[in-house]
Amino acid sequence: MNEDFEDTHEFKSVTLCPDYGGPWAWIDPDNIDGECHCMPVGDGDSWYGACPMPESLIASFAQWQTAFNIAPWDSTEHAILDWASFHQRGLELAIALKRALGQDIRVIYQKPFEDPGREDMERAEVLADGSLKLLPSFADG
Repeated sequence: MNEDFEDTHEFKSVTLCPDYGGPWAWIDPDNIDGECHCMPVGDGDSWYGACPMPESLIASFAQWQTAFNIAPWDSTEHAILDWASFHQRGLELAIALKRALGQDIRVIYQKPFEDPGREDMERAEVLADGSLKLLPSFADG
């Protein structure tokens, strides 16, 4: 666990996925596919609910989310963004979050609907060693 972060919240998973308007993390105390219990509001630095991560990561995720928010859309309702770089940065942050939260918390990285290539590795769990475990896509049921 990160020295500057004291986890006092009971939850089992964090799903990371950008969404227009600011949310980029969902905290789920009961099961991985449950409701949104925690999400940033406004400019990305305040939360609806308790925020289970170090301040330094909140700021980094907010910058990552901002890149998503300002991306223009094309005529097929996909965001125009350097998706490879965007996901590389998102996965780096997800790995840092996994290290901060430790073994007992699942960290899931999910590509947003606005990514035209989202079906390629749509969802993955970040493992303790920083590797990724591919999860079934939502299309697979």
